[in-house]
Amino acid sequence: MRKINLIAPWRTFLLLPFVLLLRLWNKTLRIHISDKDREFFLHFDKPVIFAFWHDGLFVAHEIHRRFRKRKIYGLISASKDGAWLAAVYNLLGIGAVRGSSSWRGKEAFRELISTVQQGNDIAITPDGPRGPRHVMKRGVLEIAKQTQAVGVFATIEFSSCWQLNSWDAFSIPKPFSKITVSLRPL
Repeated sequence: MRKINLIAPWRTFLLLPFVLLLRLWNKTLRIHISDKDREFFLHFDKPVIFAFWHDGLFVAHEIHRRFRKRKIYGLISASKDGAWLAAVYNLLGIGAVRGSSSWRGKEAFRELISTVQQGNDIAITPDGPRGPRHVMKRGVLEIAKQTQAVGVFATIEFSSCWQLNSWDAFSIPKPFSKITVSLRPL
């Protein structure tokens, strides 16, 4: 059985400038959620499964931070790349559940269910980790079904962004751009 990749604690120190820049960058973003959607998102006193497409990952944590005052955990690959993202999440105050559909899937699934049952929100990109882009896999719906948690799907649109040449067309909003978030139940 392969182990979850971790980074050495001293390497986390190397991420501090990046995380500070990310926090500053996020403060420039104008995130808009309609009053109806905001009420929908804030209304729930119990855990929420926050789902969004992989291309919106850059800002999803900021959306949750601004509009939902509850601890959140993200599903992150158990790979070496995932170790770096997990370290960034930790510095941002976000918990990490490590695994994906291709590695540690069953373990991560059980951990996500346990995390929700402990009263925490979770974030999932249902088209990750490899796509196809904007095609939902069934895991997020299974977790909602087994936990009776509220599932919220966020569509994230950018007024101005850079898109990477990757399977998900990963989007990085330009500073001071407007981000429109539409929410609907899963």
